[in-house]
Amino acid sequence: MTLETIQSLSSSLPSLGKLRSFGLDLLNSRVSETEIVIFAQMLPQLKFLERLTLKVLQYPNVSEGCIYYLMSTISKLPNLKHFEIYFRRIIPSSEMVRELVKRIHSFENIECCVSKQSLYFSSKKNTEKF
Repeated sequence: MTLETIQSLSSSLPSLGKLRSFGLDLLNSRVSETEIVIFAQMLPQLKFLERLTLKVLQYPNVSEGCIYYLMSTISKLPNLKHFEIYFRRIIPSSEMVRELVKRIHSFENIECCVSKQSLYFSSKKNTEKF
């Protein structure tokens, strides 16, 4: 995914009015922190968004700070009822990832699961299947 693509997405999605559900799979892409930050900055503009899925299987890895920024933004979206965010990680046992997980657990509405090579975040309040 190029910077231009995410910028186009960020400018066109908010114009969809009452968009309630959005999913994006970035598989084997070279998504950078810039694209993740732009995506996070777009989310508050989607006033009616209730459901969100984002899957990022990336190389190189997006930093823990960037992931925290995205999750912090998501935690503040008032209408978001259900979300699933997945990052494939190379070294999830690193100290920085452990610190990220600890910080994410401080959000009341986000669950975080660490597996062998990934981080998975989901909404706590809603158990409905997506």
